Amino acid sequence: MSSKSENKSQPKLAKSAKTTPKDNNPQETHLPTILEFAFTFSRILVLLVGVLIALVSVISGVSPLTAAFRSGLGMLVVGLILWALSWMMSTGSLEAALEERKNQADEEAKAIQESSTMELQA
Repeated sequence: MSSKSENKSQPKLAKSAKTTPKDNNPQETHLPTILEFAFTFSRILVLLVGVLIALVSVISGVSPLTAAFRSGLGMLVVGLILWALSWMMSTGSLEAALEERKNQADEEAKAIQESSTMELQA
């Protein structure tokens, strides 16, 4: 009988787990759309460059080892270039968000200071 009572309590735990706020879940955090697009585009482009280089190399009649080397080198170069561009975009986005948060905090502090000086004058 104790196993039945344990089974009945498990669904209650599962229901309570579903009602937890989503704000605290770090997996629910999303990047801005432009950064998501840039990262996805980078991955797809690197993959396509590798496939195209390998395909053209095989069609031109080189050995599979040479085709793999060319493809890998092309993917590395394009990947590094796109990584640098993505890093610059991410850094710029982060700096803009931090600057916006700093300005918002300064405005809130100024509003609090003004309200406290008005209370002292009254």
